[in-house]
Amino acid sequence: MDFFKYSPMFKFVIKQNRLMAVVILTKKQVGDSVLTHYLSEKRELEDKLNVLEKKYQIDLQAFEAQLESSSVENFEAWDDLIQWKAYHQFLLEIETKITDTVFTNLHYSP
Repeated sequence: MDFFKYSPMFKFVIKQNRLMAVVILTKKQVGDSVLTHYLSEKRELEDKLNVLEKKYQIDLQAFEAQLESSSVENFEAWDDLIQWKAYHQFLLEIETKITDTVFTNLHYSP
């Protein structure tokens, strides 16, 4: 395995009489870093969604239907619904970003 193919390269330059180190990353390394970040965000969102599902013992769609048909106002539940829907939407967006990043990394040609 070529070590330098998968590791950051360092280049030392002198600029204005100062020695500076420049890190050189490949597109794949940047893509892998972005993918790792997205996967971390996805996990956080899934954890938040799981907390709400455990709290109410139902999924988002059933919870929303139950809340809308209830004759009693429950402000905490409505706040949770707003958060739940936002987390769900963010999760869909992150999953799209993950798919796009994986697709880009698979079709990267050095």
